[in-house]
Amino acid sequence: MQRPDRAWTPLVRLAYHWLVSQTRNSFRLKKFETYFQQENEYIIFVGVPLAKPTGWERVILLESDSLCDANLRRYKIDEIKSWVVAYSNTAEILDSEGLFYPLPAGVKSIMVQRDSQMPEFSVEDIGRGLRLVRIEFGPSPTHPEKSGRYYSTRLTNLSNEKIRCLSFGGFIRTGQRFKLSTVTRSLYSASQFEEWYAVRRGGWIEPRESVCDPSNYGGAGSYWVYYFETEQNRQFHVGARYVKPAGLRRLLPFLKFG
Repeated sequence: MQRPDRAWTPLVRLAYHWLVSQTRNSFRLKKFETYFQQENEYIIFVGVPLAKPTGWERVILLESDSLCDANLRRYKIDEIKSWVVAYSNTAEILDSEGLFYPLPAGVKSIMVQRDSQMPEFSVEDIGRGLRLVRIEFGPSPTHPEKSGRYYSTRLTNLSNEKIRCLSFGGFIRTGQRFKLSTVTRSLYSASQFEEWYAVRRGGWIEPRESVCDPSNYGGAGSYWVYYFETEQNRQFHVGARYVKPAGLRRLLPFLKFG
């Protein structure tokens, strides 16, 4: 005779997987809602056909529980197995799940910017820059399931001049020196800054204006350093150290989104 607790095991397992599925879909819906709400310009694709995707279809609209393409064909979010979000200008991938090749036409991984340059700087240099630009870190609205690794980064121009970023990157501090530490092992460019931080007008940030990257990525303890110039052609560095917030790292650690 089967023990009662063992008889219940399949039902418990079924209930568990149902809960995970429902929670995953809820997170995914919220993620897409957030992408459509950002000031950044994204291109979003879903793998088709949904059951066994072999190609990609661009979607342009979120309608209730579905993503819609230009012909208003609906793709239910709980049936989508593969999707990718990329920046509209560079077509660099920002986020994805169930990624497969070939990628959508023109879409690519983040590119190495070999021409980006930044003069050496000191702790004092980036400290002085904070009088001109405020740097604030916060939760990532696009990656709530990966808090701690992803976070938002907001920059506010405190000066009385327009400024624009020439290059930037993540650094690790060792004593008084800084070592570049990015996923591409190179500095990021002015064009990447414009796209990631949703800056318009050729990259110029107005006095008192704030710009934000909602999907910044990097380890705790790293420094984000930016090399700016003013409209009067004065250059300066500014930087701040990212500290992971205390508390719960993830709300549901068993969820994975690719």
